[in-house]
Amino acid sequence: MLPTALLLDLDGRLTDSIGLIVHCYQQTLTLFAGHTPTREEVVPKIGRALPTLFAEENIGDVEELLTFCRSLS
Repeated sequence: MLPTALLLDLDGRLTDSIGLIVHCYQQTLTLFAGHTPTREEVVPKIGRALPTLFAEENIGDVEELLTFCRSLS
């Protein structure tokens, strides 16, 4: 029987997605918060839930930030 789904954890083993994650987060904060966090500020946040991170930023509607951020990737 063939599998119906394939689940991959893209944590750097198959692809280096850190740069894309940092870029999307930076662009979102640039637009909604008016400042661009450095790579050094963003990297430690990677792995935490994006809605939580945006809620902690307290810069606007979390769903709107998520929609924008996800549109960049």
